[in-house]
Amino acid sequence: MLTLADFHGYQHRTVQHILEHQESMLHQDPGLGKTISALTAIEVLKFDAYKVSGVLVTAPLRVTQSVWEQESDKWEHTRGLTFAHITGDKATRIRALCSKADIYLVNYENLVWLQAEVEYRFLSKGKLPPWNMCVIDEITKMKGTRIRQGVKRGIALLKLLQYCPYRTGLTGSPAPNGMLDLFGQYLCIDSGARLGTSFDSYRSTYFYLSSAYSTKWFPFEKSKEQVTNLIGDITMDLRAADYLDMPDEIVNDIMLNMEPEMQANYDSIEREMLVELESGNSVEIFNRASLVNRCLQYAGGGIYLNPGLPDWEKIHDIKMEAMQDLVEELSGQPVLVMYQYQHEAKRIMKAFPDAIWLSSKTSATDFNQAIIDWNTGELSMIVGHPASMGHGVDRLQTSCHHIIWFGLNWSWELYFQAISRISRQGQTSPTVMIHRLMMDNTVDLVIAMALKLKQEDETEVRDLIKLYGEQKRNLTK
Repeated sequence: MLTLADFHGYQHRTVQHILEHQESMLHQDPGLGKTISALTAIEVLKFDAYKVSGVLVTAPLRVTQSVWEQESDKWEHTRGLTFAHITGDKATRIRALCSKADIYLVNYENLVWLQAEVEYRFLSKGKLPPWNMCVIDEITKMKGTRIRQGVKRGIALLKLLQYCPYRTGLTGSPAPNGMLDLFGQYLCIDSGARLGTSFDSYRSTYFYLSSAYSTKWFPFEKSKEQVTNLIGDITMDLRAADYLDMPDEIVNDIMLNMEPEMQANYDSIEREMLVELESGNSVEIFNRASLVNRCLQYAGGGIYLNPGLPDWEKIHDIKMEAMQDLVEELSGQPVLVMYQYQHEAKRIMKAFPDAIWLSSKTSATDFNQAIIDWNTGELSMIVGHPASMGHGVDRLQTSCHHIIWFGLNWSWELYFQAISRISRQGQTSPTVMIHRLMMDNTVDLVIAMALKLKQEDETEVRDLIKLYGEQKRNLTK
């Protein structure tokens, strides 16, 4: 049983940050224990300070199922906390909502339903919800939140937050696509006190369009410093490399080439938005987004015949053969494999029938059993999509230091989180190998470049927030 004596110094500072700020944001790399830090603060606020009656935790489904309650049970000072899971079917959700608990866990997909139920079961009867604190785990999912527009779940959460004077946001990648992502997150935390309540106003104040025909917004020269100064007072930024003995990350780009005729077919997709397959089927692309997807699919070795439909056709096995060679070279070492499209996963599973495919459809029981088999050496390959494997999977690093990207995706957040499943505290290897199967002369290279630029942009934002915090601490000494 772990105790507070096992806490790192930075975890004590994290708890103190939450206790000192009714509205707080934690930017912390995976592996730094932000969940137990938040649980510890909750325990103090509820049972020592008597400021919190109950806590609503909203998080990705996998995290609600296999992280919060399990983490609480590991520690002596939090194992007494009780949990209600507002997940599953309607009847189960209603029972959980109406039960008495310290912490209520809800996944993002159920926020709209929850807000309606709170209105009906509590507010319409003159009663308050059974919580006055909200912890928003992986708060970057709220980056699209707006007061009048944006995703419905964001609007629902803003309504629920009216009854939560205590709010904490948790994320490991605060600005995966740049500073525009920050607005919705901080709107949830401080109701617009720092970045305003209008996204249009925020955007026009700190960003500009490069031309009258452009749709991409760029920050003004001073914008990053101005924004980080506004949010720095409630934000705590921690990097794993600053506090833990982290493994080195080595990127191994395995460059591959198509045969000339196949490359010509690929080029025709980019140039003419029409390709004739060997089977006689033709695939027509109607817009730029669809074009990029078709290019990526073709580079990966398979292509969907019609948008939105599951029918697909195999184009080549170039990446598959390279992956088989790599796995053979690894001589049985465990490997985590990331894919982009469903047909890629199906082809991988056909080539590696002993692997386990973990997806959003995998039950919590089967998911946890796969992790157990992985850590006991009975399973040597896990196949997953970064959207399913990125959050709430924190027990892979003890037996694996290889990750293979069969197909890259555009999201820096998903890319970073997926790698962080094995590049984190507890990794026993001095290096984590990131193998990327890259088809030369294709959009694969564009994605790799885009990820690098997004990483640099987010790193700059986090550096400024960290600098703000250091300056503030020096002034108070």
